[in-house]
Amino acid sequence: MSSRLFRLSFVFTVFVLTVFTAPLAIAGIVLPAKDSTAAFGNNYGLGFSNGDLYLHTGDSIYVLQDDGAGGQTFNLHMSGLESAFTGFRRAFEGTFATAPNGQALVSMGFTDGGVLLIDLAAKTSRVVPDFDGDGQDNDNIFSAAGRSDGTFFANWVSPAFFPVDATKVYRIDPVTLGTALVKDVNPGKNSGGMAFDSHGNLIAGTFEPQGTFPDPVGTASYFRIAADQLDQANPQVDTLGTGSANGNAFVATDADDNVYFNTTTGIGVLRAGETVAQNFFGDITDPNLFFTPQITLEGLAFDPLTNSLFFAQKFSNGFELVSLVVPEPGTASIVFMLATAMAVQLRRRKA
Repeated sequence: MSSRLFRLSFVFTVFVLTVFTAPLAIAGIVLPAKDSTAAFGNNYGLGFSNGDLYLHTGDSIYVLQDDGAGGQTFNLHMSGLESAFTGFRRAFEGTFATAPNGQALVSMGFTDGGVLLIDLAAKTSRVVPDFDGDGQDNDNIFSAAGRSDGTFFANWVSPAFFPVDATKVYRIDPVTLGTALVKDVNPGKNSGGMAFDSHGNLIAGTFEPQGTFPDPVGTASYFRIAADQLDQANPQVDTLGTGSANGNAFVATDADDNVYFNTTTGIGVLRAGETVAQNFFGDITDPNLFFTPQITLEGLAFDPLTNSLFFAQKFSNGFELVSLVVPEPGTASIVFMLATAMAVQLRRRKA
């Protein structure tokens, strides 16, 4: 079995050693164009599996690989996802999640319905036939997370806007493709992202809008279902904390069980042992979300080998992959500030 190690190589002539509290984001790899036929909600999704970073966009999944010139690029791994179902071609506008051993989940949203479990190694997919058991193609999955054994958990959302029914967590059997309701973690609120922490506990986020349009700021909340209760009926749900934000889309956790969440305009963090979420990158309470946000972010994944978050950020020429090192707990972040020139290269080595 091979392992993969990312390196950040800094080339410079003059530098100043600086201690600072904000994380340093490094961008440079341009993402392939989105290829969903959906008119709304077509987001990039990111996830690691067996050390490889995968990117989902609409009909296709890409993998980050060496480009042969000392750099890296996203190469097409598999496509045709929107044609995996019988009948008409369906537009993906849902979520993407990965699990160890080359497993992934892709979903579609609202009217189209449908969930795919994907074997990334074999490049095959299987359809989860009816997620909520109502016999209709209306399975809107807002977020999902893959457990270490390949079992996926997903946040099902009713296609009806009122009353709000959007925080039910389901478990998907990886063999039979059957689903089972685990818990409604925050009844009456809106969906948020999901992730597993380093101990195998499931972290589920929700969101409660509080302002009136065009003010998007509300409350992001986070809940935990312990690993030993995920396969039990009616498990206990622990409340972790809340914070002001303008959304709650993608979630990742680091080795210290800090919870990071992505909104369109920033990344927030709910640190382990704390109950109030704070800004980590950008501005998670930017009031200009619906007009001219300062930054546009999509997707979120954590790489334990480099202790880094990876996400997509919009620039003038499209979206680029951004890496952001997570500071060690209890210490200041130390980086080299380059005075004249800096070249950044992201390399992978197989051991």
